[in-house]
Amino acid sequence: MASYCETHVRQHYTVPVLQTHRLVEAVPLHLEQVICLRHSRALEMFCRTDGVSVCSLCAVLEHRHHNVLVDIPKQTKTSNCPRPGAPMARGRQTPTVDAEMENRELRMKNKLQQEVILQHRKVEAHQKSREVKRDKRHKEEIQQIAQSISGLETCNAKLKRHNKSLMKKLAKLNKSSHQPSSDHHPIVPVANHCKRHPLPARVVLDLATAHRRLMLSEDKRSVKLAWCPRTSSNRQQGLDGRPFVLGMRGFSSGRRFWQVGVNNRWIIGVARASAQRTGNVTFYPSHGYWCLSRSMQFSALTTPPLKCLPESSVPRELGVCLDVDERWVSFYNAQSKAHIYTFTNMEFGDGEEIYPFFSTHDEEQEIKIRKQPMPHCPVFVSDQITVLTEAVTSPDYDE
Repeated sequence: MASYCETHVRQHYTVPVLQTHRLVEAVPLHLEQVICLRHSRALEMFCRTDGVSVCSLCAVLEHRHHNVLVDIPKQTKTSNCPRPGAPMARGRQTPTVDAEMENRELRMKNKLQQEVILQHRKVEAHQKSREVKRDKRHKEEIQQIAQSISGLETCNAKLKRHNKSLMKKLAKLNKSSHQPSSDHHPIVPVANHCKRHPLPARVVLDLATAHRRLMLSEDKRSVKLAWCPRTSSNRQQGLDGRPFVLGMRGFSSGRRFWQVGVNNRWIIGVARASAQRTGNVTFYPSHGYWCLSRSMQFSALTTPPLKCLPESSVPRELGVCLDVDERWVSFYNAQSKAHIYTFTNMEFGDGEEIYPFFSTHDEEQEIKIRKQPMPHCPVFVSDQITVLTEAVTSPDYDE
């Protein structure tokens, strides 16, 4: 209940507490002429029935069923609210007040019409903007579909060429099968051949499972730890767990192998599809992870205690060979073909997919999945070593 000059009234527009106050134009009246003497409130309303200015409490308590206006006319901004105990005065409004009320109502109608027109224009602008965005999105979708069709046609051509190559090899095998010799080995059926010999797997990293601090390359074959985490709403990409990423595709049968160029701090192995991926994850076989770790020491992440491995066996090129049917995964030095460690008797559900697993804490060097692994893949099961002199390969690897 105070009047301010232009300098001091500015705080009502900047200070949050003062912004809730209601400002009105200053009037050349005494303070008691604009304050309700009964409730000590501002005369913010006008009762047209009694022709007096009232506060909000008077409008609710004493003038509840009267014709009350929210704004006070300029001609009636005097304290007409009765004192405590005084009877309520009734009378007619002056013609000046009626004219002022009509003008005020007319101005309110004009203001409402302007607001309606403004809102209508905003709606039209919003609709146009949505139509432009929709058209742009449709064009992008059409371009993506065209690119997909082109990619499918290219893959189809490759498959046809590969099919012709296989048919030629099959014809040679059929021809050689009818020519027995002393050095001839029996032809192995395709099913047994694929089971005994590993196939090179085409491993690509899955961005949907990548931790927010992991930075993936454009071809999704390299990953390293970044200082600044990227934004994401995916819970698997949160900052509450250890940084790791899975392969795009899992394997539910057969024998596969891949090769990884490692850095100084890494955890590499495989994980089952039902393994926990968020929160406080521990990379042990009992939780669905079969991995090797290289940080302070080189070890196999078996159920505690860990299996420490000799530092002399730390590879620069790590090979991973997985057999889903026989439930084992073997790690070896891809350069020297030396056996490192093998997990056997892996526990997972029938038909459950096993995914390649990668984790790194090195911010300088990256882990890189080799696009063309070495063709000779040794297979290690327990303490017995079986060396395959030739792995089954194809131009596009294991699709």
